[in-house]
Amino acid sequence: MKPTTHHDKSTSELLTDIINNIEGDTASLGRFVEGFNERGFSIILLMLGIMTIFTPPGLTLLIGIFPMFFAVQMVLGQNKPWLPEFFKNKRLQKSTFQKVIDRASKYIIKLEEKTKVRLTSILTKQGERIIGAISVICAASIMIPLPFTNFAPGLGIAIMGLGLLLRDGLITIIGAVLGLVGSYIGFEILFSVIGWVS
Repeated sequence: MKPTTHHDKSTSELLTDIINNIEGDTASLGRFVEGFNERGFSIILLMLGIMTIFTPPGLTLLIGIFPMFFAVQMVLGQNKPWLPEFFKNKRLQKSTFQKVIDRASKYIIKLEEKTKVRLTSILTKQGERIIGAISVICAASIMIPLPFTNFAPGLGIAIMGLGLLLRDGLITIIGAVLGLVGSYIGFEILFSVIGWVS
């Protein structure tokens, strides 16, 4: 019988494995992200995308650096996210991770029931580089300190991350299209403002 690999496991199974493999009362953020293995970028894109959606325009210039940082790593072909030592070694209580995973699992299981593994040809290493490049464009739009330049690109990044996490290529494509359209609008707003000022 062929053993189940991390690549074959569902996201809800990965979440269960992560919490079960935590030894002691605390764990580092680095260990948490590493638990997702080849899907580490997906959880980061999902979380950062959601964060940028609700960021006020004046702060997007700073917040946009984070998705840009990890998107560039994807473009360069990194297998797993590289975290700065400060974040990698930051330790939290196991109970904190447990609460986050328990809450996330409820939604993930519902999503897994409504989605399926499909169009995996775009989820290859080359495909992830393309997704990373699109995320770079989205992050650049997010960093524009003007209204309406961060919501759609941020949502696009979040949906791409969700698609990668669930291994659903269709959701990933929807996120990419939304992100690119949102970024186009964001740059149009920027150029319009520049033209008006000049």
